[in-house]
Amino acid sequence: MALHYGVCYYPEHVPPKERSGRIAEDIRLMREAGLNVVRIAEFAWCLMEPEEGRYDFGWMDAIVEQLGEGGIRSVLCTPTAAPPLWVSERYPEVLYQDCHDLRRKPGGRRYTCVSSEPYRRLSRAIAEQLARRYGHNPHVLGFQIDNELAQEYNGRCHCPVCLERFRSWLKTRYMSIDELNRRWGTIFWGQTFSHFGQIRLPVRSIELQGDLEYSRVLHDLSADNPSLRLEYERFASDEQVGYCRLQLEAMRPFTAKPITTNGTGTSTNDIDTYDLFRDLDVVGLDHYPGARDTDCTSSSFRYAMARKTPTRNGPGSFWLLETLCGGGHGNWAFQGMLHGFPGTFRQNSLYAFASGASLITLFKLHAFPFGFEQLGSSLIDLDRVPRRRYAEICAASRDLAQIGPLLERTGIQARAALLFSLENLWSLKTKPIHRQFDVLAYSQQIYRGLRTQGVAVDVIGQKNLEQVTESGYRLLVVPAAVMVNEPEQAALRRFVAQGGVLLATFLTSIKDLDNNGLTVSVPGGLTDLFGLRLAEGEPVFAGRSEAKIGLDNGNGNTDAANCWWTESLELLGARAIGRYADTFRKDEPVITEHRYGQGLACYLGCGLDEAGLRWVLNHVSNLAKIAAAPILFAAGVDVITRSNASETHHFVFNFNEEPATVRLQRPMHDSLTGQPLAATLQIPAKGMLLAQE
Repeated sequence: MALHYGVCYYPEHVPPKERSGRIAEDIRLMREAGLNVVRIAEFAWCLMEPEEGRYDFGWMDAIVEQLGEGGIRSVLCTPTAAPPLWVSERYPEVLYQDCHDLRRKPGGRRYTCVSSEPYRRLSRAIAEQLARRYGHNPHVLGFQIDNELAQEYNGRCHCPVCLERFRSWLKTRYMSIDELNRRWGTIFWGQTFSHFGQIRLPVRSIELQGDLEYSRVLHDLSADNPSLRLEYERFASDEQVGYCRLQLEAMRPFTAKPITTNGTGTSTNDIDTYDLFRDLDVVGLDHYPGARDTDCTSSSFRYAMARKTPTRNGPGSFWLLETLCGGGHGNWAFQGMLHGFPGTFRQNSLYAFASGASLITLFKLHAFPFGFEQLGSSLIDLDRVPRRRYAEICAASRDLAQIGPLLERTGIQARAALLFSLENLWSLKTKPIHRQFDVLAYSQQIYRGLRTQGVAVDVIGQKNLEQVTESGYRLLVVPAAVMVNEPEQAALRRFVAQGGVLLATFLTSIKDLDNNGLTVSVPGGLTDLFGLRLAEGEPVFAGRSEAKIGLDNGNGNTDAANCWWTESLELLGARAIGRYADTFRKDEPVITEHRYGQGLACYLGCGLDEAGLRWVLNHVSNLAKIAAAPILFAAGVDVITRSNASETHHFVFNFNEEPATVRLQRPMHDSLTGQPLAATLQIPAKGMLLAQE
């Protein structure tokens, strides 16, 4: 696994007469910083194809050649996120249409519909041309398809083409309108369809969840069928995946180099990540951690998800194709952005590599003087004077040169996994249980709780659940999986029966795959596994349904409180390890465990405060006999353990803006120098310790 470290680069912004000299200077800066790769051309379609069918790659030939001769390889992008103006001028039907039937105007980026046939044809053609020309170029490392698919609220088009494609998609899926009516329950409110031509696109979609005021306005205008809404999310995701795939199919015959795209994953939630990367060669993502964050959960969760997302080569390392390297003027935040505390950008890069990245391209080498993203974050400012951010990246490159061989020969061996599903997220967005509950945030809270115990955790897709018993996991956590199909139910049973410890939470298996409530006892199809069934559930509102929870911890104290959602459980063989301590639910079980085969199935019937969740996660980790990293550390510190058959190394990162103390629970030495380490150590602010057992 060779490691590549570089920047996003925009030499096409430089006037042609000045370009070669500017690139030569940039190569010097990059090489002195230890960088060896650039990502280029994601918005350069207007130069590649100035008019339909007339391609011009001479300018890019020169750039790729000059960079390559200077020791900098390129990741080339298909430029389809920002079409030339002639595209919409000649084919106005390619413009994106929102839920009010308003077409977007040309300009900016992501203003087109990826389902439009002219746009698909043109995209396929430019992707093929790019692969034909550079597919065997030794200076090209690989390719990125498009740029951040479905960003800028571009993933849920309502144009006539999308409507007809949706109807056709439904016909294929249901075969008959009677079957659709039956499964959707359209008899409710007299919504029964006579033919597929009566089906319209829902007004509300996941995209609108990001704009709360807009969403509230639409709330009273739309009472769309929940099945319709979920199917539209699936369809729209499939359209984005299909658009990516058509470019992939156009390129594949002309290159064996890795092809990816820069998914935004949990940032937008518009595309099912697991579908998107299935046929690509490597997972690619963009991720911008907060410059002053002292909690690394967002980064850690996304990286844990990326390294376990299957590609055609299986899961593995990932490419971080955009990440933060500065602050100052705002771009997409619509306000200024903080610069990082000294050491932040160095640390973020090393943390990503330690988490499984094999390529990082920082956004970006130079600030833009013009355009929407003018004056935004960059490695080097407009006056081209290298300053502290550049110095940090130079330091990160020196670090990487030292730890690179170690990273290449070791990996992260997690024995705990957390299940995540975009479809469950979409379902919960269609019928929210609580304004403050978000299943992604909840998943990250659980993930953080395990990580603060020093437990390594993989984030795996629910679609890959059937392989979980083959992965060596001892603990599996399933947060609010409202839909669990029969093969997945069987996989959960198999995991527990073979000795695994399962923790599922409230809302598990309450709906069918059509987004309708189950008509059997819930958790549907799993009551025997958990040894219980749900009696009732309700949201938790301040002063109304709040309750204290007594935990089976031996001290007799009331140690926790519920939040968001709370359930009453009827035990069918399970043992209560947590009960309500007050309200009319007093003494009712709410947290349980149940022996099934050789393992244990645990159920958490409510949201819990931080102390209560910490107790539950510690309890199930102990049941699963998961060995935590042998290092004691405080908030703001994270430990990544990498190992192989003969060596174990702990990367200890201090994300705080002040020194942090850690305590080693067994003898260790410095992984690089071999010198013994003291049992108690201080890590500088934004610093890293590398310890070998």
